[in-house]
Amino acid sequence: MSQQLTKYRSDISQVFKLGVNILNNARALKGISLDLKLLAVNGIVQAGKIGSSQGQSLITLSGFLSDLPIQIAPELEDLERITTDLARQLTVSLISIIRFIFYSNALSISLDRLLIQSKSSFRASDFKILNIQELTKLSKNDVFLKTRDLDKENIEQIAQVNIGISENSRLMLDKALDLLSKAAAKIENLKRNGFIANYMGSNILIESSYLTSDQQSFQALVNNIRNIVNRLDTNLDSMINSIKDAENILRSVMMANQSN
Repeated sequence: MSQQLTKYRSDISQVFKLGVNILNNARALKGISLDLKLLAVNGIVQAGKIGSSQGQSLITLSGFLSDLPIQIAPELEDLERITTDLARQLTVSLISIIRFIFYSNALSISLDRLLIQSKSSFRASDFKILNIQELTKLSKNDVFLKTRDLDKENIEQIAQVNIGISENSRLMLDKALDLLSKAAAKIENLKRNGFIANYMGSNILIESSYLTSDQQSFQALVNNIRNIVNRLDTNLDSMINSIKDAENILRSVMMANQSN
């Protein structure tokens, strides 16, 4: 297999792995909204026992905190749905591209055979066999002027098959890019909610510092909030990095198919 095809296959396989990683990270976040809800309820219960103005403030803050899971849960569900669709889209894209690589390899072998027979100094690696524009005019290249019509027809036939597969694959990869963009938007929403949760936790910590008792309970509550948000941010940051890497590779692959 030529260096062109080897790199092409490696790039697509890497995108598929990144898609699986994105999906796994999304699924790992499933319980976070429930964890935050339980912490908020615990904060309300603890604040209700205080029975002072500080207690009322803490009830209010914990109440605000309890609203966040209501916002986060749908975002997490949407993120998992989008990343599941992404994994499926990358799977069908990979299958299509494997066909493209198979036919491209057959074309490369055929070209080398004809070039060697004609004692040409050119080889298949001198042609951009992944590129649609190159495939469109390949059989008409001056290098094959003395090649038998039957052999040129075979080149044309394989090239046309690959053009069709490549155009179909491009549509699939466009959908994958769209899903990557949608996943990134959901992640930004979740990061904002995580920031708000940390902010509410800081306010709870400040308000509880005025208490003569139960400070440790609220300190533990805030620590748990921060741990959950850190877990959320770690997974989301990993997903964002994978999304950026996948987008860069896909754009590079698609450019190789389309550029002159």
